[in-house]
Amino acid sequence: MGRLKQSLQSKYLGTGMVIHTPKNCVPVKLKYTDDKVAKAVGTIALGGPSSNKPLSGLLLTKDFQHHLVSPEDLHSYTNLHSSEITQKLSVPCTVPRSILRTSLCQLYDGVDDIARDSKPSLLVHDSIYVITESRDKVTLEWVSNPVNDMLADSIVAVILQIESNPSSMRVGPVAEISHFGKESKHHLEKIQMLFSKHFGDVQADYHRGIIVINVDGTTAAINFKTHEIECEDPQLKSRVVSLLKHISSAVFPVEKQ
Repeated sequence: MGRLKQSLQSKYLGTGMVIHTPKNCVPVKLKYTDDKVAKAVGTIALGGPSSNKPLSGLLLTKDFQHHLVSPEDLHSYTNLHSSEITQKLSVPCTVPRSILRTSLCQLYDGVDDIARDSKPSLLVHDSIYVITESRDKVTLEWVSNPVNDMLADSIVAVILQIESNPSSMRVGPVAEISHFGKESKHHLEKIQMLFSKHFGDVQADYHRGIIVINVDGTTAAINFKTHEIECEDPQLKSRVVSLLKHISSAVFPVEKQ
């Protein structure tokens, strides 16, 4: 080691290089101050960068070079190939589809009515398909990943719960006022009164079954016929949904069996 040190010192004489020869078993810590730069390549780089817009992709490191690529381009820059696993699970379900939809709407914000393979289906969070196969069975279909798997498990739990004990799932106010009449108008009046105490400016159209809430120029419209809540402000919509759940306990209590 001594001769190597002398040889290096003579080779790099005058360059300011400092050569250390630590003893055996002595830890050596090297500090690198250079910034790491990753190059965006492939489809992720199409269109160029945009201000305040994050880039999401896979970070590849090879020979101290970093590249950011889209998952679809993984096979073009590595020897790896990406694939998707689609899972299907059939669950017994004899409750009406309307009750199933209402129960899912109480737990998840994004529940849409669609047709899957020409069969009536529900799409939960744009990820999980709940397909009505027959009067006594539904099939869940989703692309497997940790989030979707957890979401599918929760949907299965909801289906099994309402299948074993339908009265355990409280039917919320949006679903209860699906058939309008004198009693429905009475319910809307009570809901309007309760919303007025929280938000102030609340208007109701009893014929169309719509309640409109106005908060500082932002409106939220609750349609009790289509079971939809239209609001551009996510915070206001979240407050409305939360209040609806509390109002459901007061206006539509669960009857004892």
